[in-house]
Amino acid sequence: MKTRDDAEVLASTMVDIGRAHGTPVTALLTDMSQPLGVAVGNANEIAESIRVLHGDGPPDVTELTLRCAAEMLQLAGLGDADSSRMRAESAVSSGAALDVMARLIERQGGDPRVVDDPGRLPKAPNEHVIEATATGWMTRCDAMSIGLAAVRLGAGRSRKEDAIDPGVGFMIERKVGDAVSTGDAVARIAYTDPSALESALSVLDDAWHIGDEPPPDHELIMGVIT
Repeated sequence: MKTRDDAEVLASTMVDIGRAHGTPVTALLTDMSQPLGVAVGNANEIAESIRVLHGDGPPDVTELTLRCAAEMLQLAGLGDADSSRMRAESAVSSGAALDVMARLIERQGGDPRVVDDPGRLPKAPNEHVIEATATGWMTRCDAMSIGLAAVRLGAGRSRKEDAIDPGVGFMIERKVGDAVSTGDAVARIAYTDPSALESALSVLDDAWHIGDEPPPDHELIMGVIT
């Protein structure tokens, strides 16, 4: 949702639906103005998920993953906030969470070796680098524009009959609050079809802004509705 008020209405609706059916639900209101983590695209995001379970994922996606896991443990009656968080962190540090992911992949007919070798995941053959045009601080990294561009690359569907290209997508090199110099890589785009790249670039003109001053800090988790 594009506004906090709309997000709160949707979250409350989802919580109420769960309650009406005897299922406890917790909703987290999170900042999605920029991409979560640094990966956009199917294989890219799986590789990032593997990094999180190895314990070296981007701070924001790691925090949200652990928080969601802890909330689910609490809803299941398996502990309070502190013990649930510790249990989630332990599952990562012990390797238990990664083992579960490997088993899930294998049960669904995939190659579980990717959890130790993400290089086995699909990768588009071409790369385009978007470079910073100024020196300063990143003040905008627009999730909507980047998401639309990813769809045009083939990472998502405009129509249900569209094919998905799992190897295309973005790696975000600079996010809001990062210092940046002219010529720095802002994002790397993996693509297959040059015409799809051209279409994707056409919606990215306003995706990144660079300012003279660092932007104010922002919260990842802005609220909780239970």
